[in-house]
Amino acid sequence: MKEKGLFREEVKKFVKEQIEPYAENFEIEESIPKSIIQLLGDRGYLSLSDSSNSNLKVDYDKVAILNEEVCRASSAIRSLFTVQGMSILSIERWGTIEQKENYLNKLKAGEIIGAFGMSEENVGSDASTVYTTGVLQSNSILINGRKKWITMGAIADVFIMFVNIDEKVTAVLVEKNDVGVKVIPTHGMFGVKGSMLAEIEMVNCIVPKSRILGEIGGGTPYISQTCLDYGRFTIAWGCIGSAKECLEIVCAHTDKRKQFGKKLCEHELIQKKITQMYCELHACELLCQQCTEMKKEGTPDSILENWIAKYKSSKMINFVANEAMQILGAYGLNDDSTLPRHFRDSRANEIIEGTSEIHEMMIAKEVVNLLKNG
Repeated sequence: MKEKGLFREEVKKFVKEQIEPYAENFEIEESIPKSIIQLLGDRGYLSLSDSSNSNLKVDYDKVAILNEEVCRASSAIRSLFTVQGMSILSIERWGTIEQKENYLNKLKAGEIIGAFGMSEENVGSDASTVYTTGVLQSNSILINGRKKWITMGAIADVFIMFVNIDEKVTAVLVEKNDVGVKVIPTHGMFGVKGSMLAEIEMVNCIVPKSRILGEIGGGTPYISQTCLDYGRFTIAWGCIGSAKECLEIVCAHTDKRKQFGKKLCEHELIQKKITQMYCELHACELLCQQCTEMKKEGTPDSILENWIAKYKSSKMINFVANEAMQILGAYGLNDDSTLPRHFRDSRANEIIEGTSEIHEMMIAKEVVNLLKNG
């Protein structure tokens, strides 16, 4: 417990000094400076392993704290943590010795950036349907296709591309400098503008067969679902951090501003809104904490718990951010406040790493099975 407290204070200090003053610029410029990424790598924030347990690769306590505290200032940095963590996890778990030697240490240090190449023009929630093709040749793979909405794609050095090889979805490591790879940055997003999305076009791209991650056909459900599970965990905790920031802004504003002869926080209608915001946030934080403990224990039930945590937390931050904007009125619409950014960013959480509707399908199916089987 003491170690977690010290880590939280360390992260808070880092966020206040190195992220908070520049977070708005990440959105305006639609990018995260390489100097910030290097600092994150130097501090070990891009890959958090639990040294106390050789069988547990991820230190879920620290991942939770990091994503919560960082997302209070920047959803863009949180999105970097998500995809970098997914890339590292993929290679740690399924990579060959050669692949680990080529990429892992550089990814962990922030020397190179990874990205997750799953979404396409007509492929999103249904990850089992992939139109990007990979044709096996003697010692290589010929890849043709186009990926879309790839987080950090504009600056990524290596992509975990999901391609269709002989009707089997397979993960392949593709580098940005491979012949036939074209990166097209995506601009003008509504929220999380600093996450540097891109389209990745591959035309007759030839990569060595040794770049297959895992085995042919292992892309779904194994690699994709394991990494999406990790991504959902980081998003859920990011929602907690963002909601806390919104609530603090509301409490400070309503304690200072007066209307009709008394502070806003003394009006019953505002009190009701603050109560609802806090209760939703508190319930989701407890849910995320329970999910964290289950992941540390390695129980299979943590998968369902993670789905629920991401589903509830992403809905919660939309509610909290919306109520915060309503309470602040014109002050909330002013870019002098960080609230408009939290409001815009919150909308993405119900879409990324599985929409709310997909989570409803997954959760309902699992619940029916659980109750049917006692």
